[in-house]
Amino acid sequence: MKALFISLLFVSGALHAEPRSHILEPVESAPKEIDGLEFSVVTQAEWKTTKSALGDEITVQLHIKNKGAKPVVFATFDSLSMVLTGPDGKEIALAGARTATHITPNLLLQPGREICYPLNARVSCDKKNPGGAALELQDGTGTQWFGSLKTGVYSLKAAVSSSPFDFSKETDIPAPLWAGKGISEPVTFKVVEPAAR
Repeated sequence: MKALFISLLFVSGALHAEPRSHILEPVESAPKEIDGLEFSVVTQAEWKTTKSALGDEITVQLHIKNKGAKPVVFATFDSLSMVLTGPDGKEIALAGARTATHITPNLLLQPGREICYPLNARVSCDKKNPGGAALELQDGTGTQWFGSLKTGVYSLKAAVSSSPFDFSKETDIPAPLWAGKGISEPVTFKVVEPAAR
């Protein structure tokens, strides 16, 4: 009975705790049309380093718009990768690994329609780089990319291409599969240390 009371007291305290809010400022790269689709990268203006081993989620999205006169299907499976450039202007090699294989959605884009397709991004403390951050990016397919970040100004681009898997052979595709290839314009953001509380 005593353990139950302590548990309930803890839950009650958690429910009545004051919520902590933070400001997230979105930034977006200039749009770039590639073979009928317009691409841009959306993220947040500041990526804060953290001392937490679990890390904090970071907003990263691929904005896609159909600029053509006909519907098109953009297959997200193995069709995109991210290009990260550091404060020194050099590309940062992201080490990748696939732990499983998940088929991600095929996006049907009618003329003029658009979508922001989310990627899973997380920044945690970097044990190998004191004061820095460890970046983990996932595209939903089971592929993960890892990198190390220090404070400074960065840019992020998306490299897009047609999926190597021809989904039209396995399922009814309501429009032609997009068959382009290119790299978006960069979006600029800052990696900063968290403000003192």
